Amino acid sequence: MVVIESEEFVQEHCSDCGRKAQGLTPTFDPYTNSEVALCRSCLSAFVQRYQFPPGCCE
Repeated sequence: MVVIESEEFVQEHCSDCGRKAQGLTPTFDPYTNSEVALCRSCLSAFVQRYQFPPGCCE
């Protein structure tokens, strides 16, 4: 997971769930090759998917 350190990346809505949130974390998604801004709950799920790509049942 790559967290982007940039003041230029300004977004109000979470890229994953679409909810308006403060303190979004700008992140690079290697699967979609794009920059996303995630709220805390979506960031936790993103980290989980990144660490365990096949899922918990594999």
